[in-house]
Amino acid sequence: MPSRYLLGREGQGWSILSGALASERVIMGGTVLRFTRLFSRLLRHLTRDEATEPPQATSMRLGGLAAELLAARLFALRSILTLEEGRVPAAEGAVTKVFTGELAERFCEAAVDILGTTGLLGRDAPDSVLDGLVELELRTSLMLVIGGGAAEIQRTLIAQVGLGLPR
Repeated sequence: MPSRYLLGREGQGWSILSGALASERVIMGGTVLRFTRLFSRLLRHLTRDEATEPPQATSMRLGGLAAELLAARLFALRSILTLEEGRVPAAEGAVTKVFTGELAERFCEAAVDILGTTGLLGRDAPDSVLDGLVELELRTSLMLVIGGGAAEIQRTLIAQVGLGLPR
């Protein structure tokens, strides 16, 4: 292969690729911001009628989601700090990606449970809620789970690189 096609130095391809994949996982973890905004909209939707308080089970589930969204944000920030320090966030990016991807699924499932079948309606459907964003995020959440490497691969990376466990 002509040297003009090389990225970096010869023999460093895997290092460059793994750094790019780690950065991709950090970016995927940044989707927590979309879910945080959707969570705020969900709360406003549920509390429009101040006379009606959500059932205790719903309030507890929303509280759990709020805590998980904060944790996902902190994982993403830790990954970004690692990048700012000039290091490849291999384990940090993997943790961020796995947690955020699985949170996306849990969030959408909870939103549909809370909103009922109207949560499954798309943007243009009559009676859709939250501009159909729950339905959209539910469909795209699969990409967050398998994109950038399956969760099982990420967990292996976390164990070996992040925790120093043997292969």
